[in-house]
Amino acid sequence: MGEYLAKNRHLKFSHLRDKLNLAHTALTKERNHRDYGHLGVAAAIKISWDDLSFAVQKVAMLLSLFAPVAIAWTLLEDTAKSTEITESELEEARGQLDNSHLMQPVDEDYSFYRIHPLVREFFQRQLQEIPEKNSLYRCAFVETLLTIAENIPQTPTREIIAAVTPAIPHLQLVSQTMLDDIPNPEDNLIQVFLGLALFYKGQGEYDLAAVTLTKCCEEIQSRLGENHPIVADILNNLAVLYEFQGRYAEGELLCKHSLSLIKQRLGEKNLDFAIRLDNLAGLYCCQGKYAEAESLYKHSRSLIKQLLGENNLYFANILNNLAELYLSQGRYAEAEPLCKRCLSLIEQLLGENNLYFATSLNNLAGLYCSQGRYAEAEPLYKRSLSLIEQLLGENNLDFANSLNNLALLYKYQGRYAEAEPLYVRAIAIYQERLRENHPDTQKVRQNFMILLSRLSDE
Repeated sequence: MGEYLAKNRHLKFSHLRDKLNLAHTALTKERNHRDYGHLGVAAAIKISWDDLSFAVQKVAMLLSLFAPVAIAWTLLEDTAKSTEITESELEEARGQLDNSHLMQPVDEDYSFYRIHPLVREFFQRQLQEIPEKNSLYRCAFVETLLTIAENIPQTPTREIIAAVTPAIPHLQLVSQTMLDDIPNPEDNLIQVFLGLALFYKGQGEYDLAAVTLTKCCEEIQSRLGENHPIVADILNNLAVLYEFQGRYAEGELLCKHSLSLIKQRLGEKNLDFAIRLDNLAGLYCCQGKYAEAESLYKHSRSLIKQLLGENNLYFANILNNLAELYLSQGRYAEAEPLCKRCLSLIEQLLGENNLYFATSLNNLAGLYCSQGRYAEAEPLYKRSLSLIEQLLGENNLDFANSLNNLALLYKYQGRYAEAEPLYVRAIAIYQERLRENHPDTQKVRQNFMILLSRLSDE
């Protein structure tokens, strides 16, 4: 309001009062104070709004769809591409809205802008008064966020997480209030929730990921039917999350339900069924049901080989999982060729700079460590740890697991002073990312307590 008066010093009070349209309410003794405040703010915004060109007003209305947080200007630019708003109109709006204090930059680079909630509400009302633009802008907004969600991988690196972080509050908004605007919901509805869940999972925020997928399942079943094919995918992803959280019995039930839906719809000779078998086998392993797990792993391996051959990541993954099972049982002679073949296949398919390769290195190192081949295990553990840090950073469970494994190697060698700081870092990550009584947290803490007892004996 002050900015407006500074630019229009010639205005008489009567003229200003007419523009604000408050004469009949705000300037009477019987006014309702609550209504007066609301009307006064809206009217003050209105006089600035009327000074804007229509091109700038279009940009303001588009901005109103974003969540009430700092908005990345590049995200607005991407959304505007699907509307009639041009680049020159965007730049014009950037200057006018800033100069009118209708939006404020929040960083020195002018990369992010914030809109006051009352201003955002006003802009939304203007948009709702033009139904055709409201529909166009909402579709553009949703489609932009959908594209981002679809490109979040199963294991996002820290670079990907940093890149998509500015979009997450707006993606959350879509999942909460704009589901009806999602085009082709049979294909796209799951992507909104799955993108969010993968973002949370990639940072070890398993509870948030589980809540997101649970809501996804509820929405899919409500909108598309109880046994819609997408339900099987959601149940499978939720089961994997439960495995990370140590909720093995719950995960097993979900995985079996997912398998049942896939079998009912497609039969058993398909890749989806093979993947579900693999996941269920993993849950059996976690519960010590090794015989059941081995049978499922072999069934899955046979299906994948039959469907895709042996030169693919699915086959590499099943080799890795079967090797881990044999390692858990002390069947080293059977595990080693599987570990080496898996490592070679991943290198052939993806190279060495990826999480699959890091995991396979870690597993081969674990095999050597279990056999007392410490000199062979140590460089593999260190290389795996370095690669995970490079790809994911230090605040995740993969990094914590690698810290624990290297510390365990040092403990076996009597290198207690080198093992201690690794355990301390690993425990801190496990406590932050998992429940206090999670099996992995307890396992690392138990290893650390044994190490401390050894140190006290020296």
